[in-house]
Amino acid sequence: MDGSLLHSSQRESGLGVFGALDLGRDIGAGYEAYLVNATVGDDAHDGGTAQAVVARLEVCPHPHLGLGFSAHTGRCNGDDGARRSIAALDVRAEFGGLRLRGAVARATADAEQGAGRRGAYAQLDWRALHDALLAGSTVDLIARADGLDLGVDADRESALTLGVNFLPSSDAVFRLDHTWTRTTTDADEGRDAPGRTRFSVATCF
Repeated sequence: MDGSLLHSSQRESGLGVFGALDLGRDIGAGYEAYLVNATVGDDAHDGGTAQAVVARLEVCPHPHLGLGFSAHTGRCNGDDGARRSIAALDVRAEFGGLRLRGAVARATADAEQGAGRRGAYAQLDWRALHDALLAGSTVDLIARADGLDLGVDADRESALTLGVNFLPSSDAVFRLDHTWTRTTTDADEGRDAPGRTRFSVATCF
């Protein structure tokens, strides 16, 4: 879902506001809203001159529970000024060594017919080991399910990913995962794609 519906690697320049709210009874909230340059076409690095509005609100009724709503809407020059809109609901929760994340999203455009594109995912992380390989290191086991519907006359895709993350420190991670993908046509005929194994390294500084 991240690549086809929510472009997590997309960068847009703009300006905006953000902050936090105290709703009482230990309930907190965070907000942010920006006016940005909308993208053109399907290339995330192809910037246009049309503007878009991006906003997000997250409510935290508990320190380990968060519920969020995000929206992105604007006109893109590459589609003759058609408006594109994306709305998403997400949740995050922590229960001891278990962490749950999930989201549902819908994307529409003026030029598209039908209900547009829809998708959802749910991911469960289990912090299985502490200090097992190095002092301060952790090992997480990951399970994730994705579903994607690209609209009228389009195939539906589902995926299951199992993986393991090794974090030698809090600012670095080594990831190894395997994904099984299944595509279902309008005739309810399913076909499985070859599995894909990925290894990646990430760090922040």
